[in-house]
Amino acid sequence: MKINNLKETALLFAVCVALAAVSVVVGLSAGSVPLTLPEILGGITGKDGFEMQTTIINYIRFPRVIGSALAGISLAVSGVILQTVTNNALCSANVLGINSGAGLGVMLAICFAPSAISMYPAAAFAGAAAVTLLVIVLSGKAGASRLAIVLSGIAISSICSAIISFLSLRYPEQLVSYTAFTTGSFSGIQWESLKIPALIIAVCLAGTFIITPQLELLCLGDTMAMSLGVKVKQTRVICLVIVSALVASVVSYAGILSFVGLIIPHIARKFVGSSLRKLLPLSAVMGFILVEFADIAGRVFFAPTELPAGIITALAGSPFFLYLLIARRSEV
Repeated sequence: MKINNLKETALLFAVCVALAAVSVVVGLSAGSVPLTLPEILGGITGKDGFEMQTTIINYIRFPRVIGSALAGISLAVSGVILQTVTNNALCSANVLGINSGAGLGVMLAICFAPSAISMYPAAAFAGAAAVTLLVIVLSGKAGASRLAIVLSGIAISSICSAIISFLSLRYPEQLVSYTAFTTGSFSGIQWESLKIPALIIAVCLAGTFIITPQLELLCLGDTMAMSLGVKVKQTRVICLVIVSALVASVVSYAGILSFVGLIIPHIARKFVGSSLRKLLPLSAVMGFILVEFADIAGRVFFAPTELPAGIITALAGSPFFLYLLIARRSEV
């Protein structure tokens, strides 16, 4: 159901923002110690008699809610960018190997420095950045075309997966730690682990806003975009760097969350079409909502244990991906 008029678009955004606000409140209240709305307000304001609630909210729930929000926004926006620059509706960070690169970085850290847990986020970031650099170099040699970018990503992803499989066989005792990382979870997030990722995400989102006009023209095709003054190769490289930084920032504190960058752009596009000025902000809010509620569902429906948010998004995303493959079988 595509929305064409401004009034309906504004209403849709208002509904999504309201749902995002609801997800924040529910995220603050849900957990092993349920909190009522008055307790949440008392904990946030630090009223006397609400010391326990203040501790729970400030050091456990709020970092988790903010981490989930940043992850949803970052992955959804990265999905829109990737699908735009590759002109491939099935493209995501998984396809380009960014997630595999981050996973390989962590696997190497787990195998060769198992006691240095603090190194894992940096290793994830380094792996994602290295894969993106390789994609840029390889696709650049092939002309930085849409097809070159996708094929380079698939090839590098396969190599990373093969190395991970080899390390899993060579160091089987470390596989448990790697599996925990790949499930994607917001459990135990602290403010300290969010500072640098949040800064990087803010810079990348600002960069996306600046480059949106060039991305809009890129949708017209390479030839038309070049005739209108767009530096196509440079724009694609900048987009890949932004996507890498967004995804790696999320991976550094939450692990690997699958399918968010695939699902959300498709849902948002059904409502507002392909105009990036509408699609990007709507996708960001919808990504916020999806990841927040995935985290909440994992806490509430599987209590007293917890199901990682990454498993929830994978369960939702896999059928959606199959649906897209069938619906677009004539295009892929």
